[in-house]
Amino acid sequence: GTMHNLRASSYSITSTQAQVWTNRFRLWINPMLTSTQNPTQVQPLRLYAQESTLVIDQLAGRRLKEVRLTDLSGRVIENWQQPQGESRIELPTTAANGVYLMTVITSDGTVQTERVLVRY
Repeated sequence: GTMHNLRASSYSITSTQAQVWTNRFRLWINPMLTSTQNPTQVQPLRLYAQESTLVIDQLAGRRLKEVRLTDLSGRVIENWQQPQGESRIELPTTAANGVYLMTVITSDGTVQTERVLVRY
């Protein structure tokens, strides 16, 4: 397929006929802190479940605003506000066995979501 860099120029759709497209767009987002002097790549958080515990690794001093566990339909199962930890946070969960989405929001507004498997 064709890749188009939206930072380089705008993109317009020129088709005049209605069509059905599957897998037409793929959006790649790299978490990055930028400054006007020296852009720095930020290591993404490592999110996973270890049995009935949700684990957030590679904090590197970042502070968390919220951690949310949702089912695949988007229903919030559990929510933690401002969990504390220096390099790693472990959050016990009472969610039933299954696949969930774990969303972490940092204090600077960065959002990261990963699928996790909770299994006792």
